[in-house]
Amino acid sequence: MRGTAALSAIIITAATVVGGAACSSVKPPEPAAPTGEASASTSAAPIGTQVGVAGEKMTITSGDSTAAYTVDNLQPVPPNASVIPAKGTMYAVDITIAAETGTTAVNGFWFVARTANGDTIAPTVGAVNPGITSGQLPAGQKLAAHLAFDVPAGESIVQITLRDPKGKPLAAWSFA
Repeated sequence: MRGTAALSAIIITAATVVGGAACSSVKPPEPAAPTGEASASTSAAPIGTQVGVAGEKMTITSGDSTAAYTVDNLQPVPPNASVIPAKGTMYAVDITIAAETGTTAVNGFWFVARTANGDTIAPTVGAVNPGITSGQLPAGQKLAAHLAFDVPAGESIVQITLRDPKGKPLAAWSFA
């Protein structure tokens, strides 16, 4: 019985220490103040991310490769043109990638959409043709394809962001 009481006391003490640590009043550091004015449609892009408008070409260097990216022409996909049925409304953008130096890795999952209320939507890769999957694009080669996003009812896309394979934003295109 004495061993059970001691064990219970240890468990209660450990739970108090762990629970107290979880309820700590230490606050994370405040984010750095923006260095310039940002519009509502670009304010979600982290500092250091290239930000432009739909149709603008942005040149991105990643590792030993450089490529020019353009994202444009956001519009609803007709229901009969979508390979994958939408739960909301399927929207597609035209994406052009022109490899300039090295070999550029491409992957449709590296693009995400942001809605007007700040939600992020992963792409529905393969929903429209020709679509972007993944692969390598040698210098001098160009890829022009579509990428779809299944947008919940009542939402709208305000930005498409290109991220690196680890999720770091590289460029963002705003749609008015």
